[in-house]
Amino acid sequence: MAARLLVRIGLRGVLASNVVGWILPFVVEQLIKVAHRSGVLDKLKAHPTVADSLTRLDELKKAAWKTLVPDAGSGAELLPDDAELPRQLTAKP
Repeated sequence: MAARLLVRIGLRGVLASNVVGWILPFVVEQLIKVAHRSGVLDKLKAHPTVADSLTRLDELKKAAWKTLVPDAGSGAELLPDDAELPRQLTAKP
């Protein structure tokens, strides 16, 4: 939507998309800061369906983290193997 607006102003498509790609994250960050200061996010989090979804997301994040790093924080170390590697037999010509 923002890229279309910039194209209508007169920027070419690629340049408009590039400008949006650089500026949009800053705009979204400012909007989130304002929403956080005004308390809108707290009201949104208090809604039962949003709270349930946030709980599910936390559970998924924990499950994904356990899958990616199963022993995080345990101090487990990989020890070198004491057994010798089997030697390869080479065919004699």
